[in-house]
Amino acid sequence: MKRRKFIGLVGGAMALPLVALAQNSGPRKIGVLFPGVLGADRERLISEGLISELGSEKFILIVRSAEGNDELLAKYANELAASMDVIIAIASGSLIAARHASPTVPIVALDLESDPIATGAAQSLNRPGGNVTGVTFIASSLTSKRSLPSPPSPHDLSLDGATSRRST
Repeated sequence: MKRRKFIGLVGGAMALPLVALAQNSGPRKIGVLFPGVLGADRERLISEGLISELGSEKFILIVRSAEGNDELLAKYANELAASMDVIIAIASGSLIAARHASPTVPIVALDLESDPIATGAAQSLNRPGGNVTGVTFIASSLTSKRSLPSPPSPHDLSLDGATSRRST
């Protein structure tokens, strides 16, 4: 048997268990955790958004709305962490509850109101670490990351729609 063929067969045999693990035997289980009252309209929008992102992939969506009750939020976070493939945590209260419930279940945070570093959800904006990823709008924390274009100078020339800088 030729060496390359042998290596290919051994490599393929070693990869089979990984392929088997990667193939999900059923639909993905996605949990949504919200600290307030979510409402039917928001729930429908979340479902439609997931359908547009996942396409034909099947999923089960479980939504838990704690209606402002912190004890209920912690209970729902534990319930979702025990049975879901991923948790979508909406708002900082949900994110904190989900992080306490599981250090391993992936959490997608939609936290538009608080600093993820200050709440302990992320180690830094560049490398959040742990099992959390997501979106936040913290303008003051992102100021140093912005790269604004410099204003035009008299040394900028426009040649057929292209801008070039003339050396002085």
